[in-house]
Amino acid sequence: MFTRTRTTRRQRVIGAGVSTIGALAATVGLAAPPASADAISVTVDPGFSIGLTTSFGMGCSYKVTAAVSGLDNIVYFTDEGGGASFNPNYVTSNSGIAETTWTPATPGIHTIRAVHFSGGGPAATIVTVGTGINTGSGCVVLP
Repeated sequence: MFTRTRTTRRQRVIGAGVSTIGALAATVGLAAPPASADAISVTVDPGFSIGLTTSFGMGCSYKVTAAVSGLDNIVYFTDEGGGASFNPNYVTSNSGIAETTWTPATPGIHTIRAVHFSGGGPAATIVTVGTGINTGSGCVVLP
């Protein structure tokens, strides 16, 4: 023999409320940004530099831009190629962009990296640097 139980109005309201809260929590969880951000790309602008083999010369300064997937995260720039400076070295990304000024001190192959302190992956670009003559508004790069 089957016993039929009745669902009260109060039980239906509580059940609907719990279902709604669960659905909202799932939606918020899916829409939340990731905990870390990645550096997506790094570019170096040669500005007014000219040269036969490269547009980048030691002793001259260039704008470095890193595109990042997060906002307001600290980005750290490095140069694996020997002797270079960044001004500033640590940059807070603004609208997905972090910019600094790079001045290579030695000729040769330089790998410029942008890394997020939030644990995100780095991005890099490789630049060949020649001997530069800084003209004040640009750079003449010798072969």
